[in-house]
Amino acid sequence: EGDLFFCHGRRDDQIKLNGYRIELGDIESNLRQVDGVQDAVVVPRIRNDRADSLRAFVVLQDVDAPRSFEAAMALRQALGARVPAPMVPQHVHFVRTIPLTANAKADRRQLSTLPMDVDLCS
Repeated sequence: EGDLFFCHGRRDDQIKLNGYRIELGDIESNLRQVDGVQDAVVVPRIRNDRADSLRAFVVLQDVDAPRSFEAAMALRQALGARVPAPMVPQHVHFVRTIPLTANAKADRRQLSTLPMDVDLCS
């Protein structure tokens, strides 16, 4: 007679963080517009089944560009000039490449499971 559907969770990249609804794609788009950034993926850091902060994984155009705390802070500041403060990731990881799924999309699941202190540029 009629089919029943049950939806569990969201199927898009919108999250709620500290009371704000945030589109991860908006952050990524703005990050890609920052000078020196080739690609970027933003994933929420989940603790106790909730997003508690944002992590940005950034590929720089210049492979020899510095990848330091200061470089991460400068990137956050440049992004902060483009988006509201709640959309600026608290953690920036510089990576050589973004891992991809079999469908050639960013592997957000793999990125979200990486430890916070991992060196991804070696």
